[in-house]
Amino acid sequence: MKIAVINDTHFGIRNDSDLFLNYFIEFFRDQFFPYLKENKIDTIIHLGDFFDRRKYINFNTLNRVTNEVLIPLKEMGIQMHCLVGNHDTYYKNTNRVNSVCQLLPAFDNIKTYGEFDVINIDGTEIAMVPWINDSNEKDIVKQLKKCKATIACGHFELTGYEVLRGVKFDGGMSDEVLSKFEIVLSGHFHLKSSHKNIYYLGTQYQMLFSDINEAKGFHVFNLKSRELEYIQNRNCIFHRIFYDDSATPKIDKIDFSQYENKLVKIIVQRKTNPATYEKFIDGINSANAHEISIVDETFVPDDSNDVADLSVDTLSFIEKEIDQLIDVKNKDELKKMVHDIYFESLDND
Repeated sequence: MKIAVINDTHFGIRNDSDLFLNYFIEFFRDQFFPYLKENKIDTIIHLGDFFDRRKYINFNTLNRVTNEVLIPLKEMGIQMHCLVGNHDTYYKNTNRVNSVCQLLPAFDNIKTYGEFDVINIDGTEIAMVPWINDSNEKDIVKQLKKCKATIACGHFELTGYEVLRGVKFDGGMSDEVLSKFEIVLSGHFHLKSSHKNIYYLGTQYQMLFSDINEAKGFHVFNLKSRELEYIQNRNCIFHRIFYDDSATPKIDKIDFSQYENKLVKIIVQRKTNPATYEKFIDGINSANAHEISIVDETFVPDDSNDVADLSVDTLSFIEKEIDQLIDVKNKDELKKMVHDIYFESLDND
């Protein structure tokens, strides 16, 4: 039997942005649901962070997710097992109050897990591990050690795993307690990566400009063979275009419609024909892109040799600056702090 595995859907991200909500729902409608139907998959495990907002729910977000994600799942006869992630919890030190267990049980095809549990799917026992915090860590570690399940699904914050590309998380739980399992599937860190028996699955879609360099998609897990199949999502909301007179395709060969409602960054590297450049920019504008930013690398100010590279995303730019600091010993820890502050800022009104 095959099951679909998703995680970190983060409905309501970017201050409940309609742009991102449309993009997320488009993934479910156009890719995920058709795949489930075509391959006759009737079970989903969600690894946590179903919603993005910890403190409250936006009613428009809830209404659309209900009507365009949850109701279709029920109508398709899909059973979903959903873990509580850290973004689903109201308090940071306990799972007692959370949006997943509060809202999703209204659907009888959805089971939620705010506490450790072991489920059986087609004869395979799976340990379901919600967000681990101060109030439940000792109990969950004890349960993990004594349970006989061979597969674990969780929302783990493990030390030594990448939270940003090239930046490993320090200060989380050791992966030693998970070494007994054949395979561990986890949400939480948004990068797709694996080490030993542990697989961080990454997100289904792009959320930050830095995601433009990362593979996005969902996974299908074969309970019998233990094979984890990756289904890539090729629909991008972020686009980066390097404009070069000598390399950019002829204007009439470019499909500008692909940039409709997308966030587009244009890096101008060579611009020798102003008329062609203007025609190119007009083509991007005519596509009704949601936002267009232009970085003209052909322009260098006369009064400064220290010019910021605006072609990179915010987090990557800050990381490069941190790497150049001389007096900072634990640069990875500083990067993690900046990462946390950055994501907290995205949630602020």
